[in-house]
Amino acid sequence: APNRDRQGVPMALRAAHSDEDAMGGAGRGSPVVPRVFNGADLQTSVHLRGLIWSALAASPRLLVLDGIDGSSLQAYRFFQRLYHTPGMTMIAISRDPVRLGALHRLFWDPRSTLEMTPLSDPEAATLFDLAADRFGLREFDLADFRPRVLDSARGNPGQIVEMCRMAREQQYRAGKHILFAPLRIDLMARYLG
Repeated sequence: APNRDRQGVPMALRAAHSDEDAMGGAGRGSPVVPRVFNGADLQTSVHLRGLIWSALAASPRLLVLDGIDGSSLQAYRFFQRLYHTPGMTMIAISRDPVRLGALHRLFWDPRSTLEMTPLSDPEAATLFDLAADRFGLREFDLADFRPRVLDSARGNPGQIVEMCRMAREQQYRAGKHILFAPLRIDLMARYLG
């Protein structure tokens, strides 16, 4: 179709999410995660929302809303329309139901809720090992870093993976040693900010 790219994705949706940063770092083949940008020109925002709604109605997708912390009524209204679009699947990830903010109106049914408990110590250790391999950390001294990551994450898989990902960055390394304290502070600033 003329309005689709080589992979069959509607061009309006591709244009809206061509920048990797706008997709939250997701690459090709990842679920499309539209975001409502604050401060955007109202006319552009309204037009973009219409394009996204139309594109997703024509080609329903899985939407993963991660890291929700107090969504607004405006965000609720945007996602409400997508939630009720035939063929759409939406997953919202939040530390607790209160942090869903206005989106709790969509995810109110406890039968549709999956509460995840922290990983056990062996599961967390296995995840750390997999993440260390994935992010190429085996060349570094992990004797100090590994237990500190596992202790501070307290079984939170997202924190384990994110700390391993961040450990690749030069600013958190001194030779073969990974600087845990500045890495952890920066990670917590992201969660709290």
